Amino acid sequence: MMYSGYSLWTVVGAAAGLISVTKGDEAWQEIYGFRTGKQKGTQSFQKDKLWYAPGVDGIPSMLIASDEDHGRQRRIVSHAFSERSLHNQEWLIQKYANLLVSRIKETDIAEGKVSDLNEWYTWTTFDVIADLTFGRSLGCLESKSTHRFVKAMIDGIKSFPIFYCIHHWPTLQRIYRLVVGEAGSIKQRNDWIASLKGMVAKRIDAETDRHDFMTDILNKVQDEESKGKEGMTRGEITSNANLMMGAGTETTATVLQGVTFLVLQNPKVYETLCKEVRGRFKSLDDITIDAANSLTYTIAVLTEAMRLFPAVPAGFLRKVPLEGTEISGCFIPGNCNASISMSQHASYTDSSNFRDADKFVPERWLGDERYKDDNRATFSPFSFGPRK
Repeated sequence: MMYSGYSLWTVVGAAAGLISVTKGDEAWQEIYGFRTGKQKGTQSFQKDKLWYAPGVDGIPSMLIASDEDHGRQRRIVSHAFSERSLHNQEWLIQKYANLLVSRIKETDIAEGKVSDLNEWYTWTTFDVIADLTFGRSLGCLESKSTHRFVKAMIDGIKSFPIFYCIHHWPTLQRIYRLVVGEAGSIKQRNDWIASLKGMVAKRIDAETDRHDFMTDILNKVQDEESKGKEGMTRGEITSNANLMMGAGTETTATVLQGVTFLVLQNPKVYETLCKEVRGRFKSLDDITIDAANSLTYTIAVLTEAMRLFPAVPAGFLRKVPLEGTEISGCFIPGNCNASISMSQHASYTDSSNFRDADKFVPERWLGDERYKDDNRATFSPFSFGPRK
């Protein structure tokens, strides 16, 4: 059932006990936030562990670790994503951005072919994150081909909702095993994990000071341990490396695909975007992180693209506390084993949250008076709260 027009959409069909909320101005905090205000003293919404992939060798990454271990791991891993680290990594990101452009020119354009930007963006993001994580790329851009592990990861992302739903229906599990079998998917994952562990071990043992994710993480681990604090084990580093490969690749490629499609479908937006970018930069060397952050229209275009094409359109599922709770003004009983989430795509395209919800209008983020009543608090493309 779907109750459109209300603050709460209850979805039944994908699996029993799934609740999807679209009023993020309240629900983001109520479901994912700290227990403050009217939530003070109430239980947190714990993650629905069926929705999250297990860690490597059963060792939790910070995504699924306990609250205590999450805080420790996040404190260390976040060091790799600080503003200072981002600027230190800029050379490597620029390297692959330039390689993307040159490879398209050398191949598709030179041969008069149509470019499949979905593939090019995917190759780029996987090469970038692999190099930042392992100290070497997967060679997708150079070879103009999809690495077998990239394909395995993307196939896994596509099939994960199916596995989640099947888990709730034992009969479907038996049918799936009979018809499809599990040997292929299990072998793919095992192959990837074996390769991942090897790449992480090699990168750790390299003891290089190049600016990348691993250098920052290892330096922070050493710093914490020198102060008598607990750092991170090699197993935890490996699980988080696996997390970074999943979180920073396909999601970024999805946003790039979405913004390209939307811009090309809207000539006026394309013209305004080109004018801003070409007016600001005279060469590739002029394009830096700091300079790009000054492109107000470009940022509005990217923001609006993430509203219409969120990288994670479904919500991150949390379990309703046993005592039950109120979400967006509706009481949810806690004895029904329900999982609840903020559904990003449903929220962002809900006309009660955004005027012209299905239209691509970057101006809504630039103070256009027509969109002053948009419920911007609903928009949180990178999730919300201490545990995301």
